[in-house]
Amino acid sequence: MSTAWGIPDLRDENGTIIDATTPQDMQLIIDAQYQNAGILTGAYIGLRSDLKVDVYDGAVVMKWNNRGSVLVPVYRQTITLDPPPATGDVTVSFYVEQADTATSKAASVVMTTGAVPAGRVVLDKILVPAGTTKTSSCTRVWDRQYAMHSQSTQGVLSRTPDFGGDVRAKGKTYTKCQQRFVTETDRWVNLKLSVTAGRTNSRGESSIGTIAASMASLRYEIYLDDQLVRTFEVGIDRRWQTVQLETLERVKAGSHTAHIVSRWEYDGDTSTNTYWVVRGDVSRKYNGDALTVHDAGVRA
Repeated sequence: MSTAWGIPDLRDENGTIIDATTPQDMQLIIDAQYQNAGILTGAYIGLRSDLKVDVYDGAVVMKWNNRGSVLVPVYRQTITLDPPPATGDVTVSFYVEQADTATSKAASVVMTTGAVPAGRVVLDKILVPAGTTKTSSCTRVWDRQYAMHSQSTQGVLSRTPDFGGDVRAKGKTYTKCQQRFVTETDRWVNLKLSVTAGRTNSRGESSIGTIAASMASLRYEIYLDDQLVRTFEVGIDRRWQTVQLETLERVKAGSHTAHIVSRWEYDGDTSTNTYWVVRGDVSRKYNGDALTVHDAGVRA
């Protein structure tokens, strides 16, 4: 039987433990608290004016024995690099190792120029140029991965843009921004839609008269798991305008899909030039249409 973390040990009259919280109990509890292995805080690799790095205090979450997780401390220390090669660059990795043998249960920070063993938490990787005499001249080549608590917001779950460019016409519907995301628990999700569009003629040209004369509207529908959850009417004219829309929805734990459907809604004062273009331009940073799913926390 398992015992809760925080419950005192149960002992008999001789002081022998009958029931107690075991390491396996704690590993399961920690694993339920964190969605992934990674750095909690600190554990930073500092570069120096010599061939050494400083490791700063911190802690990481490591997956353990395929059933749980452990919290591993990282203590401040200094590690000396091997002399760099005379030619060519070398990548040096720093990762957390937790021993679990009959002779050692120690945690350590390990440096390697080879492959990082599976299951370890990487603190950083640096590219060491040939002949360098200081780590401050090295380049960081690793995106540090942080552990996320299961009850905190998980940030962006998915995002799909529609950069458009094609001429879209009244009477047709356009399904775009299809995406899939996963939640580990029942969650609130914020579906955020950004629209950048303008009214045009059939050739996609926006020189179609005055702003007032070109006013019209589009209908945007947001679908979650193929069910319509929100409809917005978005005003457009000959200008390339950007509008931000959002809706807060509830989902159960599991895999989900989201997409949008857009269509022409209202002609305005003129029945000609019933076309529009979604403007997406990577080089000039026009947003196009984009549907982003943000995690908004656990659903109680």
